[in-house]
Amino acid sequence: MQKHTQARHHTDIAPPRTFLRYLQLPWLMQQYPRIPVFALYNFISGFFSIGLMAAFAVILHAPFIFPSLGRTAFHYFSRQAAPTASPRNAIIGHLIGTVAGYFSLVVTGLTTAGPAIANGVTWPRVIAAALSLGLTAGLMILFRASHAPAGATTLIISLGILTQPWQLVVLMIAIILLTPQAIAINRLFGMPLPLWSPPAAPAKSVDGSDQAATALAWRMSRTGGWASRWVPFLLEAAQPRSCRACAASPARFCCREVPAAKQYEENCTSASICHDDICYPLCQ
Repeated sequence: MQKHTQARHHTDIAPPRTFLRYLQLPWLMQQYPRIPVFALYNFISGFFSIGLMAAFAVILHAPFIFPSLGRTAFHYFSRQAAPTASPRNAIIGHLIGTVAGYFSLVVTGLTTAGPAIANGVTWPRVIAAALSLGLTAGLMILFRASHAPAGATTLIISLGILTQPWQLVVLMIAIILLTPQAIAINRLFGMPLPLWSPPAAPAKSVDGSDQAATALAWRMSRTGGWASRWVPFLLEAAQPRSCRACAASPARFCCREVPAAKQYEENCTSASICHDDICYPLCQ
């Protein structure tokens, strides 16, 4: 007699076979409403990471907690796949903001002046604030280390909230201490925060095909309606021949796995197309 086996139904992401299945965010977001799950994850990760840094500030009587640190934590835990949320961009961006902020204080002679919130905003302070933010923005673009929270860091310094050199050193130490926490928490929950730099996105695919169809597919996916129906076709056309064999898979994942089957559009890297809240990675 032939044995009849039931067909197994495969999901996009197979659940882990240990107790860690209950911590894997990609799997949880497939089993339960993804927005509440992602919101709960951000609450837990933000609470423990910033709480730990605040505890350091109380124990060591040093500024291990400051406003822009919270923005960096939010980037780490909610936009893991975005290049601006990579540890490289965060650390280099804050370093640029710190140096630019203190440089603006030196140029305007405000290194010993009190904070603007207590002494009021003067014309030298206006110059310091504008100079610090301009330098930070320009240098981050120049060094390809864009990180929006660094813009807040440089204003914290140029507005006189943190001005002492030792405080600036502590500020950078806090950024560095937050980074391994974020990496550990994200990896524990199965989220793809890189160890340093985000994966590079090639301008052309391996067989030299143009990415114009890819860009067109992305734009059409945002229009909705009938235009979005052409996205799978254009996506397949933009891929090298070696990858078109996987076009029959339900999610059309090619070349590499996606840690989360459903992510927000801002979580899609530059090497992906977001369509119907799913990241479609291009071939490397």
